[in-house]
Amino acid sequence: MTRNAKFRPTRRAALLWAGAALAAPALQTTAFAQGQTPSSVPIRRSAHELTERDQVVQSLRRGLTALRERDLAMKEGLPHPRGWRQAALYLAQISGPAASGADPEDLNAEIIGGWWFLPWNRLHLAIVERWLRRASGDPTLALPYWDVHANPTIPPIFTGDPASNPLAYAARGPGLTREPAPTNGAGRQTERQAVRALNYLEFAGGRPRDGRFAPGHLEMEAHNSGHAFVGGDMGDFATAALDPLYYAHHANVDRLWEVWKSQGGDGRKAPAEAVWGARRLAFPGGNASMLSAATRDAQDTRDLAVFETGFSGGRKLRLGYAYDRADLGGFGGVSSAAPSAAAREFSYALEAEGEATVSAAPRPLK
Repeated sequence: MTRNAKFRPTRRAALLWAGAALAAPALQTTAFAQGQTPSSVPIRRSAHELTERDQVVQSLRRGLTALRERDLAMKEGLPHPRGWRQAALYLAQISGPAASGADPEDLNAEIIGGWWFLPWNRLHLAIVERWLRRASGDPTLALPYWDVHANPTIPPIFTGDPASNPLAYAARGPGLTREPAPTNGAGRQTERQAVRALNYLEFAGGRPRDGRFAPGHLEMEAHNSGHAFVGGDMGDFATAALDPLYYAHHANVDRLWEVWKSQGGDGRKAPAEAVWGARRLAFPGGNASMLSAATRDAQDTRDLAVFETGFSGGRKLRLGYAYDRADLGGFGGVSSAAPSAAAREFSYALEAEGEATVSAAPRPLK
C-alpha cells in the first residue's frame, strides 16, 4: 500500500495491523461505568449538522488536544500509553489469534476483509470514544459520523487550520475518483444498495480462511471509498487513524450496520456459526490494562461493554451509545436518495485473491 490515497487491504498491509486478540482472564471484581445504562447513552450525530459552537465539538477538540499533549511530553518521540498516537496506532495491531477453542483454520485470519470487521470497528470506536470522554472531562461526548455518500464534502468541523482546530489535519490528499472496474461480478455498489443485502455475508463479508479476504459490500464500497475520497494519511493503513476524520468515517460505517438491521427480514442478523461470535478482541486500555470483548457481544450499541483487566483485577465497562438516525434519509442538506453535483461515484474490483483494490489515475476533486 502506498500513501497516495490508495486504500488497498492486501495481506501484507493487513498483517501490519496484527495484534493480540486475547481470551479474557478471570475477573476478580465487576463494576459498571458511572451513570450509564442501556436506556441512557450518548447520541452520535451527523458531523455535517454540527458547528464549532456545539458542546460535542468543543469536547472533541479539548479531548484530542489533551491526548496529543501527552504524546508531546514523551521522550524520544515515543507514544504515551494513554495518548492520541497510542489510541490511533492501535490500527497497527488489529488482529491476532482467534479465541481458544475456535477453528484452527481461523488462527491467522485478519479482521480486515471479512465478517469480523464490523464488530472490531464498533469496539475500536467505542474505546477511543471513551479515551476522548475521559481526556475532555465530558462523559456525554459521542463521536460524530460522516456519510461521505450523502454529502461528499469534508464536514466543516474537520476543516481549517490544524494550529487552531485540532480536528483539522494537514496530511490529507486531494482524494481520488474511480472509474467502474467490476470483476468477479462485484459490480458497482452504492451505500443504498449495500444495505439492501439480505444476509450478513453479502452485506458485511464472509469467514476469511488461510489469509484470503472475504469482504462484504459495506466494507468494499462505503468503507473503502471514504478513505479513497480523503486520501493522504487516510489512504494508508499505518496512518489512517491519526486523522480525526477517520473516526467520523468509521462511525458512519458502524451506523450503516444499524441501518441494515433496521430494514428487517430473517437474514439481517449476525452469522449463526459459533466461530463468528467466539472471537475475542483485545485493545489497550491505558495504565497497563487491557480491554476485551467477544464479537458476539458487539451487536447492541446501547448495551455495548468490555472487560477491563489489569494488575488489580477486572471490571466491566459500559460503552453504550446510539445514533440520531438509522436510515438513509437526507442530512447535512444533501439527500442520499438523489444525486447532486457534488456527488462522487466510487467502484472497486476484486482481484483473483479476493482482495479489495482501487485502481485509477488520481485527479483533484472539484
